[in-house]
Amino acid sequence: MNHAQPSDYGDVSDRSAIDVVADWIFRNLAGDKDEYCSPPGSEIWVEFGEVDPGHGRPLYAATTYNNDGFELWIAYTKGPWLTHFRASDARRLAIIILWDWWIKSTWLGLKRALWYRSLRWICRRREEGQRRCFSK
Repeated sequence: MNHAQPSDYGDVSDRSAIDVVADWIFRNLAGDKDEYCSPPGSEIWVEFGEVDPGHGRPLYAATTYNNDGFELWIAYTKGPWLTHFRASDARRLAIIILWDWWIKSTWLGLKRALWYRSLRWICRRREEGQRRCFSK
């Protein structure tokens, strides 16, 4: 990663230290290093979902580029926008997905794996005629 150095700004002898530091922060913390006017958090672009056979790319895309990174936008990869969320709503959605669903509800996938193994065991015993598939 090529970070700008104070010497990249020319003669800094006539500038205050605050000016030099502000310039350094502006350039090095930008969301897109090639486009300094892009605020942090606005550089995200992720494609996800099943692959669309029509163009060989994932069907959906999510980005934070719109509205200076204050929103999460979801679109078809090669199509129109589907929806967008304010940052606070996107964070809430992330909490629902990570905490409520993945950690609490499935125990990081372990709970589902155990449940399906149990279901297979019970149904196998039913097929063997040893007991009903579901007992109360």
